[in-house]
Amino acid sequence: MRARAHGRDGPLAPALIALGLLGPALAQGAELARDQVVFVGQDPDVVLLVVLQRERDANGAVAEAKAFIGWEGGWRAPYWERVALGRWPGTDPSAAVASWQEAGGGQGLRLDWRSSGRHDLELKLRTPSQALRLESSRLEPAPGGRGPHGDLERRAGRGLLWVGEEPVAGVVVWEQLTGDTTARPTFGVFEMWVLAPEGGGLVWGRDTLGDTTPGSALRVSRDGEAAVTDFTVAVAETRSDAVSGQELPLAWSVEGLVLRRVGGELGRGTSPTGGPAVYDVSLAGGEGGQGLVFHLVDGL
Repeated sequence: MRARAHGRDGPLAPALIALGLLGPALAQGAELARDQVVFVGQDPDVVLLVVLQRERDANGAVAEAKAFIGWEGGWRAPYWERVALGRWPGTDPSAAVASWQEAGGGQGLRLDWRSSGRHDLELKLRTPSQALRLESSRLEPAPGGRGPHGDLERRAGRGLLWVGEEPVAGVVVWEQLTGDTTARPTFGVFEMWVLAPEGGGLVWGRDTLGDTTPGSALRVSRDGEAAVTDFTVAVAETRSDAVSGQELPLAWSVEGLVLRRVGGELGRGTSPTGGPAVYDVSLAGGEGGQGLVFHLVDGL
C-alpha cells in the first residue's frame, strides 16, 4: 500500500476526502466508525488532523486513514491510505489497525495507532513529506457534541508531536463517533475548522454557512481545558471553480481573524441525492493564527 498525494488544487480521489464526506454511496443505515485526532502546536506552528474511518460493506469493511497538515504557515501534501478488510473491525481504532495489517498481507502501514482506554494515545504517521509521532498520556473527558455524521465523544489534553528527534508541545483532541451514525449525510454549504490561534490552544468548529443558527466549537486552552461554545464563520472573499461554477472560499472572517487560503486541494464527487458535490480542503493563514478548513457544497 502506498500513500497518495496530489498537488495544490489537484483533483482528489473520492476516498481522500476527510471525514468520509464524499465517495461511493452507502446503503442507508450502513455502519460507520470514525476516530479523528487533532493536534495544534507552537514553535514551530503546526496544525494536524488525522482520520481513521471504517465503513461496513457487503464484503466486510473498508478502512481509510487520512492526514492533513499545516506546518509553519505552509500546506503539506496530504496522506491517504485505503484498504478492504475481511471483517468488520468494530469501533476500537487499535483493532482496526490490526485488521488493516492482516488484510495488507504484512505490508508496512503508514499509520500505527495505539491506545490504552482513551487516556493514552500514540500515533505514528509517515506522510509524503515527513515521519511524525504524536503522544499523549493525559487525555481527559471533554464536552461532547454532534456533527453531520452523528454524536461525538471527545477527550482533550496536552501532547507532544515528535518530528524526528525534535518534540513540539501542544494540545490534542481525540474525537470518536458514538451511537447511531449517518454514513452519507447531506451538508448544504458546510465548514469544519481546526483553528490554531496565535495565543495557543485550539478551536475545533463546525458551521453551516448561511444558517442563522450558530454552529458549535470545542475550545481547548493551551493547558488542555475544554469547553463548548458557539462558532460562526463567514466567507469574506471567493474564487470561482471553473468546472462546477461554484464560488469557493479564498478568505474568511472567523473568531475575529481574517485568514486567507495559502494552499490546499479541491475534490469533486456525488452527493447522497445523486447530484454534484464540491469539496475544498484549505490551509488558511494570516496575522493571528492559521487553520485547516474543510468546505463542502452538496445538494446543488
